[in-house]
Amino acid sequence: MSEEEILDLEAKIARGEFRFGETLKLKHLKKIKASEEAKENLKKAGVSDSAKLYAYIISLEKRLEALEEWLMFKGG
Repeated sequence: MSEEEILDLEAKIARGEFRFGETLKLKHLKKIKASEEAKENLKKAGVSDSAKLYAYIISLEKRLEALEEWLMFKGG
């Protein structure tokens, strides 16, 4: 589905002119698009092979854990 078709479906749903299942279809299409964009961004960043990708994901998880701890400390 093209970008224009996705935008048309979004507008149709926003107006309340949709059939059952179209909202789920839109969510699914947005997830696919986000996934494709993420893959492209990772390739551009030089994280195209699996080992590098795994290491990158682990580093993001560690950063998230550190941020959560910091927020708990600041709020607590």
